[in-house]
This record gives sequence, C-alpha cells and structure tokens, in this order.
Amino acid sequence: MSKRSLDQNKILHCWCRQISDHLIAAGIRPMSEKISKELVKMHLGNTLIIPLVQEKIAMPTSCYKRADEDLSQEELDRGTLSMESFLTKIVAWCATDLNLELKSPNEND
Repeated sequence: MSKRSLDQNKILHCWCRQISDHLIAAGIRPMSEKISKELVKMHLGNTLIIPLVQEKIAMPTSCYKRADEDLSQEELDRGTLSMESFLTKIVAWCATDLNLELKSPNEND
C-alpha cells in the first residue's frame, strides 16, 4: 500500500495556509491553517461514518493512498479518493468557489 508522499503532504499544508490567508482576507474568522485543513478534508476528502454514533468524520490524510492506481477496486467503487485526486479537487474548488489560484510550495519560495 502506497501512502501519500511527503511532497503531497507539503503541498496540502502549503495550500491550507493559502486558503486560510485568503479566507481571513475575506473577513472569515476564526480561521487558521489547521481549520482550513479540516474544512477541505470534510468538504472534499474521504470521510468515515462512525456506526456507534452515526457521525461523519474526516479520514486522516496520512491514510490516503498516493495515486488512483494504488486504490483497490473496492475503494474505487466506494468513491475513495487518492491524495492525488484530493489535491486536484482542492485546486478546482479553490478556483471555482473561492476565486483563489493556489501556488505550489516551489512557487512561494
């Protein structure tokens, strides 16, 4: 099983900072990188239902597989996202819903 890469994790954190900065500039508070990460995980990412209490929680990104080809047929059938697909969804959501063009960590250096 190929877990998300360190580079993918770096990109996610970079983008969550950009989302946070963008939302703060728009007057949305409280907002932080941590809150924006939870927002994208719940809104765009993989979620799990806890049967005992029927609550939906965000799957930790450390559990995401690196790419679509790393997902099993069962995961694909359930609609499970790879980290690659999750990052793609974040870019699209930011561009369409937030009017925010995300920059890669290398573009910010």
